This record gives sequence, C-alpha cells and structure tokens, in this order.
Amino acid sequence: MAAGSEEREREQRWRALSEQLLREPELAFHEQRAHDLICAELTREGFAVQRNYVFSTGFRAEYKQPPEPAPVDGVAVALVCEYDALPGLGHACGHNLVAAGTLAAASAIRRCMEKERVNGRLVVLGVPGSEAARPRCKSRLLDEGALTGLTALLALHPTSPRDPSLCPAIEQESVAGQWLDVRFHGPASVDAAVLLYWILASRCRGVVSRGGSNPCEPTTLAESQYVLVAPDDATLCERRQMAEDALLGVAKATGCFFECRFGKPRPRPVFNRVLEQLYSEQVLKTGVAPSWFSCSSGQWYGAWSDWGRVSRALPCLRATYIVPGALGPPHSRAFAEVVASPPALNATFEAAEALAATALKVLEQRDDSLVSQHLLQQARIHVPPTRAH
Repeated sequence: MAAGSEEREREQRWRALSEQLLREPELAFHEQRAHDLICAELTREGFAVQRNYVFSTGFRAEYKQPPEPAPVDGVAVALVCEYDALPGLGHACGHNLVAAGTLAAASAIRRCMEKERVNGRLVVLGVPGSEAARPRCKSRLLDEGALTGLTALLALHPTSPRDPSLCPAIEQESVAGQWLDVRFHGPASVDAAVLLYWILASRCRGVVSRGGSNPCEPTTLAESQYVLVAPDDATLCERRQMAEDALLGVAKATGCFFECRFGKPRPRPVFNRVLEQLYSEQVLKTGVAPSWFSCSSGQWYGAWSDWGRVSRALPCLRATYIVPGALGPPHSRAFAEVVASPPALNATFEAAEALAATALKVLEQRDDSLVSQHLLQQARIHVPPTRAH
C-alpha cells in the first residue's frame, strides 16, 4: 500500500473512532468501550499495550527504539489520552477529538522514531475520569509510580475562541483549587445554606445539593458542595480562611450547627516554558494559526483540573487549539455540537502534527537540559504551607 493510501486509511479509522465515541459517550470511570477501541488502535500501530492500567479503564502503551532486547537509555516522552464524556452533555469537552488526536500524534512519532532511528521511549497513557467531579487520576498515576522515568508529559486539548480561560496557544490560566463539603443542621438549615452560597458565590463555585423537596415539610438538614478556586496557591489559602469565617458567621446568624470537610488543596498547574516554546514554534511551522485569546484586563479565569501536582513533578505541556466554528466554550451545548464536525477533526489532526513534532524535538535531545530547566522553574515557585485539615 502506498504511503499516501496508508495515511488516508489511518485518518479514516481515527475519524470513525471519534464518531463512535460521540455516538456512545461514556462517563468517568465507565469508559470501557473507548478503552477497548483506543487500545486496539495502539496495538495495530505497533505499541505494546497494557490494558486496565492502574484503573479499570486506564491503559499504558509503549514503543521503544531500539526495540528489546537492546537497552534503551535517555529520553522518554508520554502522551496523555482522555476519553470520558460529561453527564448530559456528551463530549462537550471534546475528548472524542483528544482520543483521535492523541492516536494521530502517537502514530506519527512512532513511525518517525522507526524510520529515523530516534532512540528513546514513547508512552501513551490512557487517563480515565478527567470529567469526574473531583478529578484525581493524574495524581494517582504519580503516586503509583506510573510517571517515573518520564522526561516530559504532553497532552492535546481543543478549545474555543470564546473560552476565556486561555491566553495563548498554551493553557496558562488554570487554577489552584480545594473542595469544601458543608452540612447545616437545624430548623433554619436551608436559610444557612442559601446565605453561605450568597457569601461565597463571588469567589467560589458551588451548589446547594440538598435542602428539602416539599415546601410543606420542615427541613432540618441542608448540604452544599463548593470548590474554592484561586489564581495562585497563596490566594487559595486566603479563600479557605474566608470560607471558614463565613461558615462561623452563618451558623451564628441562623442558630444552626454545621459539619464541614475541606479536601486536600490542589496547586495551580505550572506548565513547562521550554515545551511551550517548542510547541508554539511547531504550530507556526505547520501553518496553524496559534490559539490566541486576550484575557480581560487584570482578570483571570481558570479550569479546575488535576494537573497541579503532576506539572510540578515533571515537565508538562497541555497544548490547546481552536475548534473552527465553536460558538461556546468547552462544557457547553454549543461546543458539543461543533466537536462532531469534520473541520473540528481537521484542526485536531493539524494540532496533533505540531504536538508530534514537539515530542520528537524532546526525544532528539541528548542531555538533561529540559529536566534541568524544569527544576529551575519549579524552584522559583513559592508554594505556601498546606494548612492542617
């Protein structure tokens, strides 16, 4: 089969995979069909695949050059593949595109490593549950040692020109975050929950999840969940103190008593500047217009994710690209509609080309300059002490 025919055949398979994920979306930690489809494609592309890796719907695929039994020294690059859907919105975050784009990038890197004899390891990590209410899988992979020995961790993700969380082609405005669960007990428990919401709403994201279902029946229990978010770790500590003060004040004002539980703080992701620069250069070379969106002056807006700890442990890149025609940000119905379009997949494959070129630049390095630069970057980050909770 001619090279051009092989390329077209691969692209058709990945388009079909994206369409199947769209038709049959699976929620966090239930992505069995997506897991099987992606693993089958990676096996077909020459990767050694471990299914059910760490999680029941996780996987790890690896390609080595030179292959076993020859020893492999030096650089190892991993691609992150996400494939879960959102409740009620399907693939409104574009994980059908992420899966197809990651396969395209992995295939391109593997074939170049084989043809050009680029020594090193290429790993594809299937990470389930990214859309879970409290995403934690990347941190779990770190704790399980699944990221040990990796030089860099790269990921691709679609976005919209209307997504205010992005300020250029690299996502830099992600946030630090911490969960808060609250229960109010007493005749005025609903009043307390509503009052707390009004106090915290300007600085937190939250819902009153329980407050009675019949206005004719007295309610003595109300429950709320919040995620405290902030542009940096120090501000997150301040917002936790604000929440604690608000809880005490509301309880005193309403005569209720409360139970509260703070989750473990998650630091703001800090992506690697060298990888950002490499990706931006490759985007320009491919002719793809950089995803540039100017944030409102002096304001920040961010995405709650589990990249924080991982991005501080090793060099990471979360490369973004604009989906043509998107009339709303990710997690909106408008975005869910556009990720099913052929232009969305075209943009995905163009961005995957730039990501593959970035990964190859890392694989071709023969020293630890990237890791050294990452350690220097992390040393400049002030991390406030974690409060007891």
